[in-house]
Amino acid sequence: MQTMTLNGIDGISLSTQTEPAALFGHRLLIVDDTAGIHEDFRKILREEEPSDYDQTQAAFFGSDPVLPKPIKFLIDSAYQGKEALELVERAIQAGQPYALAFVDVRMPPGWDGIETARRLWEIDPRLQIVICTAYSDYSWKDMAGSLGHNDNLVFLKKPFESIEILQLIYSLTEKSKLSRQVRRRLEELDRLVAQQTQELRAANDALIADNAMRKAAELRQAAFAALGKRLNEAESAKAAAEIIIEVADQLLGWDACNCHSYSPTQNRLVHLLSKDIIEGHRTECGYASTLYKLSDLVQKTIAEGSQLVLREEYSILPSDGLPFGDTTRASASILCVPIHDRANIIGILSIQSYTHGAYDQRSLQTLEALADHCGGALNRLKSEEVLRQTEQQLLHSQKMEAIGLLAGGVAHDFNNLLTIILGNAELAIEEVKRSPGEETGYLKEILGAAQRAAKITQQLLMFGRKKIILAKPLDLNQLVTQLSEMLKRLIGLDIELVCNLEEGLPHIHADAGMLDQMVMNLVINSRDSMAGGGLIDMRTQVVEISSSEAHRHPEARSGRFVCLSVKDTGSGIAPKDLSRIFEPFFTTKEFGKGTGLGLSTVFGIVKQHLGWVEVNSTVGMGTTFQIFMPALDPIEIAPIPEDTVSNVDGGSQGVLLVDDESSVRRISRQFLEEAGYRLFEASSGQEALEVWTGHSNEIDLLLTDVSMPGGMNGKVLASRLNVAKPTLKVIFMSGFSGDILNEGGEDVQSANSRFLQKPCTRKELLRAVRDLLDARTVS
Repeated sequence: MQTMTLNGIDGISLSTQTEPAALFGHRLLIVDDTAGIHEDFRKILREEEPSDYDQTQAAFFGSDPVLPKPIKFLIDSAYQGKEALELVERAIQAGQPYALAFVDVRMPPGWDGIETARRLWEIDPRLQIVICTAYSDYSWKDMAGSLGHNDNLVFLKKPFESIEILQLIYSLTEKSKLSRQVRRRLEELDRLVAQQTQELRAANDALIADNAMRKAAELRQAAFAALGKRLNEAESAKAAAEIIIEVADQLLGWDACNCHSYSPTQNRLVHLLSKDIIEGHRTECGYASTLYKLSDLVQKTIAEGSQLVLREEYSILPSDGLPFGDTTRASASILCVPIHDRANIIGILSIQSYTHGAYDQRSLQTLEALADHCGGALNRLKSEEVLRQTEQQLLHSQKMEAIGLLAGGVAHDFNNLLTIILGNAELAIEEVKRSPGEETGYLKEILGAAQRAAKITQQLLMFGRKKIILAKPLDLNQLVTQLSEMLKRLIGLDIELVCNLEEGLPHIHADAGMLDQMVMNLVINSRDSMAGGGLIDMRTQVVEISSSEAHRHPEARSGRFVCLSVKDTGSGIAPKDLSRIFEPFFTTKEFGKGTGLGLSTVFGIVKQHLGWVEVNSTVGMGTTFQIFMPALDPIEIAPIPEDTVSNVDGGSQGVLLVDDESSVRRISRQFLEEAGYRLFEASSGQEALEVWTGHSNEIDLLLTDVSMPGGMNGKVLASRLNVAKPTLKVIFMSGFSGDILNEGGEDVQSANSRFLQKPCTRKELLRAVRDLLDARTVS
């Protein structure tokens, strides 16, 4: 291959010095297997000296000959088709393509001119090719048929004239130059059109975005304008939450949402409303507790402000909060913002999407604006709800107190009647025993009915907190353990009873018998709610309640408490019934299936032990009762000596019997006299003082009713007589112990005194008298 810079006729410069390719206006490629042909092309493009005419003209006019400005060409030579293909490829890669190629038809061995032209156009379709041939090689028809009709193809017959070559070179290279200029211009026009199109598209996108922002602003303004009125008409914080998340859906859209109030004193969220897509429908989802800990995301929101969370990939459910709804999937996009009322955070609003990149910073700002817009109304509704709940709790407490007083009053009168019925029935049975007959069975029926009625009055007294507590330090774990086997038999085989008792549980000051009754009533209540079987979980634990936590229940207070919880998997309690479950005789069971006194008894026992009851129930899922009672400090626990229990034989001591009910006195007198005691009677406290004046040395024991007319009750009478005789033994009897005994209850249960609940049997009365008389006297 040869490369040479040539200048030809008409002032074309001819040089063998190589110059940078960028200086050449045109590049030519000669493809021929004959070296002489290449030399002919160089001769044609030789440098022409000025003619004689030009020199004469220059001499005559005194100037140099004027020659046309030379056009520079770069000529490359190739002797075979493959060599030509390599040159064209390199020229294309260098960005300096050939303008024109002269290709001979016959170039043995290798490709002929037709094949070479076809291969060159595969590399550079814009290359202009002159096929040099003679008729003896191919016919014009054959060559045109092989290469097709192409504007860049010219056939040149051999032999050719120099002028013919020069004309082809000038015209075809000029055509190539113009073609390149046109192409560059078209490319520039395409670039300008593409640029303007891009600018127009960007302007259109900006216009669309601006319109979208304007519409979003209009929608937001309209939603906020209606929001204030709707929130003012809401009747509860939950109703307000419904409105808030509805507006959030209108503005931003969501797949799941949370709207909760925030308790800064407890640093906890209070559940208001949660929704998620379940089986294609937005469904309200609840939490196991209305008060729960803050998630990491909520803590960050409270500490740092609003949060935008966008996840690209996730494989497990993240711990952004308590799981709710469909817990098998995590949210890909989350917005979490604080709800403010002035400078205070009073709630948290969070919306979530299962779509990646569903929200952006503008979305976060919109949700922030919504949260700030509704903070005042939500806080107002929360305060109103707390006030309503306090009023309802106060009214309920007053109602329960009134019912308790009524129950106690009824029990008092009823117990006196039962005392008469029981006493007479026992006396009649004893009489009939001496002459047996059918009457014994009837009397036993009377006695049994009276005893069952007496149990009902005991439950009423427990509810009304009118039954005296015979309390001492008690280990609740030990009590539950002792009861568990009996409870398992009581609930049946289809219900499992599990006891989880905290080790080292503090003692409580309690009446063991009452607590036995309380635990059994709770377990029976759970059993009756699980007709198809289930699980009862009893737990004990010590709980420290701070002053900030004490407001969670109207009767709660700060301090250290022992908590007994009884949880079942039963049918639960409907919300409409939850406020009435402790009312006496209220029951949701079928007629004849329960008295409605079980839970009221629990309520009364707990209240008498200075505690309270909390209930959490979900229909279809079960109920949990939590009993809180004050824990004793170790220093308060001291062993209490117990008197030895003697037999129920009678004696000869003197007994002063005081009761305003003549029938009760008659029965008690007969029981005691038959046992050998000497009886002195009085119907009032004043009459008892008169009897005492004449027989004080003969009286060893005072057996007195507590509630008596005339201005002197049994406690006052006993204290008067104890002044005169400190060693006097006293038994208080009452069907309604009430506040008289609850105030200073140690007076009725000491070394020299006992309390006997009406109605009582002959055996119970005689045992109480004998035990006290046999006990060591404390002066």
